[in-house]
Amino acid sequence: MSEDATALVFLARGYEDDHLDRFRRFIRSYASFSTGQPTHLHVIFKGFHTAEHERSARLLFEALPHTAHVMEDVGFDIGAYAAVVGYLNDPYVCFLNSNSEIISENWLRKLISNLRDPAVGMVGATGSCESLNYLHPDFPRFPNPHLRTNAFALRVKDAQRFLDGIYIREKIDAWRFESGPDSLTRRVFSAALTCLVVGRDGRGYGPSAWIDSETFRQGLQSNLLVGDNVTRAYFDMSPSERDRIVFKTWGGFVHPRLFASTL
Repeated sequence: MSEDATALVFLARGYEDDHLDRFRRFIRSYASFSTGQPTHLHVIFKGFHTAEHERSARLLFEALPHTAHVMEDVGFDIGAYAAVVGYLNDPYVCFLNSNSEIISENWLRKLISNLRDPAVGMVGATGSCESLNYLHPDFPRFPNPHLRTNAFALRVKDAQRFLDGIYIREKIDAWRFESGPDSLTRRVFSAALTCLVVGRDGRGYGPSAWIDSETFRQGLQSNLLVGDNVTRAYFDMSPSERDRIVFKTWGGFVHPRLFASTL
């Protein structure tokens, strides 16, 4: 086994009516861009309304060497990741959700090369400072730095411990695990490790530099490594909508000292 071999886990959730289109988008992007390193693809199939829908989805992946995992549709994305991580044998794991679209050559190598630093606990394609405190007061107030869980990678041993014991029943539970008081990012910070956003340029950006990374809801998102439905929606917004969402994500100005308690 290569020392940087990576289990790439793609969540093929068949709940949405256009799920096959989402899977095709991922498959096209996966075929178009080299990972840049040894990769073992794992596909989680869950959430299909009928057995025929599931068969159609599995046919799409037939041309790609992969290990299939069939699960019940519980636990949303994070619950599925937690369930599969115990079966992985590679040193690293990268998780992609159903909306993910790879948009850079050697994208996985760029993620994992930053993860080799022993001070780094998790890397991702996008990060945000957004707070959902308006939904529930237990969400940390802005700025609330967290890696988004659409495309992120960890050491497998760290994924096993950070995803251990989670209980995802409702959508707000999934949001809590992404950006709540005991979020995945905060679990990494609590282990005295940092989280990096990795750009198309291969550089890993620490939390105080996320706002300058040109990845998520910034400028033309020209440094984005892996896109999703949210990054695509950004381009379809009117200028006023974009200004509002940028302010919600990054504020008027985020000074590095505001991150001092989480670094």
